[in-house]
Amino acid sequence: MEFPHYNLKLYSQQGKLQKHIKMKEIKKLVMEGSDSSLLLFDSTTFIHIGNKHFLYRRLTNTPVEIYDKLFIVNENPGRVANDLVIILKNEIFETHSLSALIDFLSKNGFDYFSKDQNTIQQIIVKLNNGSNIKASDN
Repeated sequence: MEFPHYNLKLYSQQGKLQKHIKMKEIKKLVMEGSDSSLLLFDSTTFIHIGNKHFLYRRLTNTPVEIYDKLFIVNENPGRVANDLVIILKNEIFETHSLSALIDFLSKNGFDYFSKDQNTIQQIIVKLNNGSNIKASDN
C-alpha cells in the first residue's frame, strides 16, 4: 500500500477529533517494527523527500540511501516497490527497475551487483549487512 495522499486525523484519548494533519506537514514518521527480512532496524522510518507529498520508507542506512513509497512496516515481508528513490551525496535520483538500480550502483562505484544474481531485495539486504560498504574509488 502506498502512503495515503489524504490528511491524517489526530484524536484525543476521549475520541474527539483534535486536528487534521496534512501530508506536507510531516517531515519524518517513525513506526515501531520493521521488515526483518530486509532491514536491520527495530523501527521503520518514513521521510518526506523533495516537493512531492509522499512519505518514503527508508530501506537502507548506508552511504547509498534507498527509499520506496510503500506504506508497510512488517505486514508483507520482503515487499519492495520497483520505483525507488536514492539519495547519494545529498543528491536525489530515481530508478524504476532492478536493471536501473544496478546500473546506478555500478556507475557510482558499487560494482559488485549483477543483474542475474540479485533481486532488489537481495541488494537491500547486502547493503544493510555491509553498512561499512563504501563506493570504490573511480
